[in-house]
Amino acid sequence: LLYGFHHGHAYLRLVIAPGKAFAMGGAESAVVRNVDKRTSRRDHKTTFEAAVMRFREAPFAAPAQPGGAGSLSSSSSRQVRVCVRKRPIFAHELQEGEFDVITCLPGRVVVHDARMHPDMIHMFMNHHDFVFDEALGEKADNDQVYRGTARHDVHAALQGGNGTVMMYGQTGSGKTYTMRSIYERAAKDIFANVRDRLVTVIFIELLGDKCFDMLNQGAPCSLSTAADGSVHPYPAVEVA
Repeated sequence: LLYGFHHGHAYLRLVIAPGKAFAMGGAESAVVRNVDKRTSRRDHKTTFEAAVMRFREAPFAAPAQPGGAGSLSSSSSRQVRVCVRKRPIFAHELQEGEFDVITCLPGRVVVHDARMHPDMIHMFMNHHDFVFDEALGEKADNDQVYRGTARHDVHAALQGGNGTVMMYGQTGSGKTYTMRSIYERAAKDIFANVRDRLVTVIFIELLGDKCFDMLNQGAPCSLSTAADGSVHPYPAVEVA
């Protein structure tokens, strides 16, 4: 039984000699099979899925958080909120033998890590907990996502404050889909509550250390810092 790495994946090499006892240092030929984590997870999908379902039916209590009881969302002094949206598992992933290993609970994301013991016979599951201000599962619609994330910032801006929404995610995780829905709902909220105030829009793209004006055919522009410390793109088209 040998350990190694292949293309970034840890694997176990099982050496099997059917009908013969394998001795250390023996010269017998053998069948060699490399088993990586993904393959073993798929091979034992039914057992691992059952373990995930048992957790979802009776979730363990979340681990105690530093700073005492109370979740992140209970702190009114924090200026930054971190939210997570889980995308649904894709049909092609199911066809490839994958299964859902992410559970979203209120303010909590649990990753179910399917593992094999070194003997490659016995299985075990690690449940890794991560705490967030909002944890939105795959059944959450765009209205729920907006209410749980950007709506607070939009209403703060309507009261004279500032709000910034930043979105991170792997390619194909649904960032564009989610951003478009937030744009739409934010615009409706702003114009429904703006009263007699003027609304202007600047639309820029930040790419590395460069800035582009998306309302001027992607023309490059600069970011300038004003006397009060605020940052503004210039020159940039501003639409009223």
